[in-house]
Amino acid sequence: MTPSQIYWLTRLDSIIIGLIILISVCFVAALICAMGADLRCIETPAYKFLFAGFILVFILIWIPSTKEMAAIILIPKMVNAIQANEQVRKL
Repeated sequence: MTPSQIYWLTRLDSIIIGLIILISVCFVAALICAMGADLRCIETPAYKFLFAGFILVFILIWIPSTKEMAAIILIPKMVNAIQANEQVRKL
């Protein structure tokens, strides 16, 4: 593994926590804005915060956790190592 992969592997959970906080802030701000706004207009701040929250949720879905990323990186390497050992044993 490269140093870059190790860095991102350790940062993924922090990124996910940060996105969860941003999503919460967006939805709370949308609720606060919706209390005093005319919701018939799509350009109200409530809709903008709500849209931003949904975009962040979509991004959050596609970011793997640290465990998932470790599996993505290590499982193929382990399978290849096992296959290589079987070929060596046959010789």
